[in-house]
Amino acid sequence: MSFLKQPFKASTREAIAAFSDGINRKSPQPETNQLLLAERAKCQISLGNYGYAIADLDKAIAFKTEPELHNLKARCLFAVGRHSELVKMFESYPKKAELSPDTEKLYKMSVTECKRQEEEKAKLETAKKLKKAEVHLPMFTIPLESQNYLCY
Repeated sequence: MSFLKQPFKASTREAIAAFSDGINRKSPQPETNQLLLAERAKCQISLGNYGYAIADLDKAIAFKTEPELHNLKARCLFAVGRHSELVKMFESYPKKAELSPDTEKLYKMSVTECKRQEEEKAKLETAKKLKKAEVHLPMFTIPLESQNYLCY
């Protein structure tokens, strides 16, 4: 029985395959499905596959809202630059005190980034409006010799 004392070691990709197999079996217990989705999401995060992790976390959160899942999702959303989604997620979460301080920092940085993006967008819109409003008059150049004429 010494093999039971040895920790299970697998590559991250093997772990994802194992979690996927468990998810596909659709356990009648929602907690099991949520756990499998959350663990697969953690593996995806370790590989930098944030889009897949977000999808798994969304499914896991649908089973039951857990602060840890929202913390993980905040990290993923921030990593892929989906700041407005992170802001909405944080602001809609009912028990903000349960979220990690790191999630709150990511939220504050995302708010700042959203404001910066809005300001940049406003500047571009203003520049486009000004460009459309410009009136281009043809330039007339008169040679200096022809300016010396007599007016009667």
